[in-house]
Amino acid sequence: MKGIDFEDIRKTYIDIKEDLSKRISEFSNVWKEKDKKRILKELIFSIFTPQSKAEKCWKAVEILEKSGLLEKPDPIKIEEKIRGLVRFHRNKTKYMLEATERFEEIYKIIIDENTSTRDKRLWLTKNVKGLGIKEASHFLRNIGLMLEDGAIIDRHIIRFLEGEENIEKRSKVKLDMNRYLHLERKFIEMAKRLDLKPVELDLVIWYKLTGRFFK
Repeated sequence: MKGIDFEDIRKTYIDIKEDLSKRISEFSNVWKEKDKKRILKELIFSIFTPQSKAEKCWKAVEILEKSGLLEKPDPIKIEEKIRGLVRFHRNKTKYMLEATERFEEIYKIIIDENTSTRDKRLWLTKNVKGLGIKEASHFLRNIGLMLEDGAIIDRHIIRFLEGEENIEKRSKVKLDMNRYLHLERKFIEMAKRLDLKPVELDLVIWYKLTGRFFK
């Protein structure tokens, strides 16, 4: 990508603004309602996503819900249900089971209004197996918390940022915590230049690359 076409980004934002606003409202409503079941589903989804397709991961979560395996987890049955949808399904089943067992603790941290969103993200990365900083960011965004003060730095966003000066190519980037935070700052600065919230710019880029919104 040679340079970032800011006018094109703005035009796309205007074209999809109504649908984009609805999608963001869906995120916000999860937080307003503080629905435990929905938050658990989003947590499991985020645990499933590394190196897997988001659509398939959400399908896996919905299959588990319909099978009653979110309320009464069974490792053998979970592995059977998510095999072929979620990569490394055995390890991710273990991570899901641990997160489910600790969900009351996780939920209390998440809804604590005296803890900043960034501190919640750090806690998740340190205490929930299967969640790196990207996955924790994704989870918090999907439940309506990280809409303005963070970003999901995935391959799509990195590809986008390659159009900006001083951003190394993907093949040369090791996405550790420090690098993630560096790219996140760049992304948030760019959103400000466009007069957009980070979540808005994220969804615009996703739409431009895929032609649709997802999770």
